[in-house]
Formats: sequence, structure tokens, C-alpha cells
Amino acid sequence: MKNKRKTREKKPLSFAIYVMGAFLLTAAMTVLITAAAIAIVWNVGYAGAPSDEEIFAAVLISGAIALVLSIILGLYFAIGIARPVGRIADTASAIKEGNLSARTGLGGDDQLGQLGQRFDEMADAIERDRDLERQLIGDVAHELRTPLMAIQATVEAIQDGVFEADEEHLNTISFETRRLGRLVEALLHLNRLENGTAEVKRNLVNLSSVVNGLSTTHEALLESSGIMFFTDVDPNVMIIGDQDLISQAVANLLSNAVRYTPENGMVSIELTRENGYAKISVRDTGVGISQEDMKKVFSRFWRADVARQSVDGGLGIGLALVKEVVDQHFGDVSVSSTLGEGSTFVMRIPLAPEDHAKPMPSARRNTSRRRQERAARKEQEKLRKIEERQVKARRKAREAGAGLSATQELKLFGLRVPLPATRQQEVRQQEVRQQEVRQQEVHTRNKEDDTHE
Repeated sequence: MKNKRKTREKKPLSFAIYVMGAFLLTAAMTVLITAAAIAIVWNVGYAGAPSDEEIFAAVLISGAIALVLSIILGLYFAIGIARPVGRIADTASAIKEGNLSARTGLGGDDQLGQLGQRFDEMADAIERDRDLERQLIGDVAHELRTPLMAIQATVEAIQDGVFEADEEHLNTISFETRRLGRLVEALLHLNRLENGTAEVKRNLVNLSSVVNGLSTTHEALLESSGIMFFTDVDPNVMIIGDQDLISQAVANLLSNAVRYTPENGMVSIELTRENGYAKISVRDTGVGISQEDMKKVFSRFWRADVARQSVDGGLGIGLALVKEVVDQHFGDVSVSSTLGEGSTFVMRIPLAPEDHAKPMPSARRNTSRRRQERAARKEQEKLRKIEERQVKARRKAREAGAGLSATQELKLFGLRVPLPATRQQEVRQQEVRQQEVRQQEVHTRNKEDDTHE
């Protein structure tokens, strides 16, 4: 270690000597040439010029003065240059030995200061990539371990005779195996996109048809989940890109919205033209995302804590894949959200040149009437069921009232409801009649007993 330190200190010193020597040589040559030129001019242009010895002495004196000044200036500049260069060299050696937190700490507006700043930025990027790599390895191990442990536990239980090899447990193994396969495939797909090895087609794509098709596909899923779904799609929005990748990105946004939106919530998708871009907005009234977590929302394997606790989330790669697909199409994706209220994801992709040249449509709202009517019918159906329950409750109250005393109360849906005054009078009259009937029956039985005796 000591030898390494000596080696590192030697490089800046040799560099300083080299700089100082070059400076001294240049300064000395300049002084000597200048002094010689002055002596020649003096000797030629003036009568009674000094002798050669005087000229030589003047040159020596001026050369000595220039040499001293050159040494001082050379040392000043050499040390000023060698110090930051040496610091950069030491930092590079520390990073090479594994200390990725080492930094030069240089600054300033000169070139060496800017070089130090760029070096530190490079070191920051290297350290950040190292941390992301470690996190990625941990996340992949965690995501792979979950289905593998489920498969292993089920298989061992079947082997030990705890579980039977029936359809239920075989379906569990099949489900976890497919989930594992989807995770590996998604990772490979994302890796190919990031490395630039995936084939990205550049064809003319009707984005309106893509969004409408995905909306129809997700409509049944949304209805079964009790979520209202609305669309607003401008017709014939054209882009240049890969239709399969774009479809996957939009589907991921819709699936993410459905996954984190509770029953009776709302999901909407909107496609418009805006400033030369096709703009896709997916809104939901789900769990939302905190301001702190929005910085990580497009990272691999990220899922909000609130989503982990309340929702059986996906693979955690969908939004990272969305960002990579949008980047491949020279667009951008953003998110705005309020925790507990919902989120809005916005994709922006450049329009095709032909589409960009077309005038913007003035008022072409294409909200599906059929979906709106279906939502209205659902509301009417809910109201009808509520009215039916109320009618049944009133009927039960009337039927139950005949067997209750005037001082009794009804229990409806956990509430204690007193009988009205008119109903209390009817109940009293029924009780009197029932008492008279019971007394008559007792009197008749007594007579029959006397006859037998």
C-alpha cells in the first residue's frame, strides 16, 4: 500500500517538473533573444556604443533576472496545474480499488475545475449504477423466490401426503409457474429494449384504433370489477412506431389503473392531439401515489407500500416497460397523483408527419354513448333494488305487527321502529279478540271434562 502511495505521488511531481522546465526554457530563450536583439540595435544605431564585454554582462544580468522570475512563475503555475491533476489521479486510483464514494471536490470556471466536476459526475453515475444493480439483484431474487417457494411448498406437501394431487393444488403449481414465466419474459423484454437489441418497427400506426381496441378488451374486465369506464378518443391519430410495443404500453397503463382502483371507482382513457404529439391520458380514482414515491414509479420492481398492503399487485415491471417503450418512440411519460384520490399517467408520442400537417379537429368528442347509457342503467338498477328492499321491509313490518303487542317495537335492518298510533289500536283490538277466543276454548274444554267425569 505504501508503494502504491509513492507511485501515485510521483506522477504529479514529474508532471510539475515537466511543466516548470518547459516554462523556464521558453522564458529563458525569450529573454536571451530579446537581450541579444537590444544589444545589436544598440551597437548599430548609436555612436559610442558599449563594448562587447558590457553587452555580454548586460545579457548575463538580464538573463539571470529572467531566470529567477521564470523559476518563481514556473513553480506557481506548475503547482497550480499539478495539484488538481494529482487529485484527479488519486481519486481515479481510489475508485479503481473499489471506493466508489471517492470524489475530487474540484470546482471553478477554469478547465481543470470543469474537468474535476465532470469526473465527479461520472463517479456519481458509476456509484448510482452500482446501487441500482445491487437493488435489481435483490428485487429479482425476491420476485423469483415468491413463486418458487409456493411451488416447492405445494410439491413437498403432495409428496408427503399432506395434500392430494387434485386439480386445486395442480392449478396452484400451474399458476405460479406461469407467473414465473411472465416475470422472466418481461425482464428479458425490458433488457432487450434497454440494450437496443430489440427490434423496434417504424411503421405508420393508427393510434386511435389501438386505443379503441384496448378499451373494448378491458371493458369486460372493468364491468366485472364494478368500475365505471369512459373513453374519449380523437379519430385517426397517426404515429410512426411499433404497434405491438405501443399496445403493450397502453395496456400496461390500463391494467395498472384497474388493479389499484376499488369497486365503484372510475377509470378513463383519453387520446388527443397536442402541439405535434399524440397524448394518451389514463386516469383512475384508485389508491394514488405519494409525492416521494412518484420519483420511483417508473423503476423496476417498484410498487407503492399502500398498494403492497391492499392490492395483489403485478410484477412491478409494467411501468418501467412503459417508459422504455415511450423512450424508444422519442416521446415522454409522466404521472401526477394525490394519495388516496387517484393518479393520471400521460404518454406523449410525436405525431406522424402527415398527421401533424392536418388541422386540429375543432370538436370531435367520441365518448361512447353505449357505455354512458350502461352506466346510467346501472344507477337505475341500484335505485330500483333499494326501492324493492324498502317495500319488502314495509311489508314485513305490517305482517310482523299482527303478532306484536301495542307496546312492542319492530326491528328493521338493526333499527328499532315504534308502531304508529293507528296500528297500536288495531293491535289492541286483535289482542282482545284473541283473548276472547282463548277464553271460549278454555270454557269448552272444561265442559267436555265435566261430561267425561
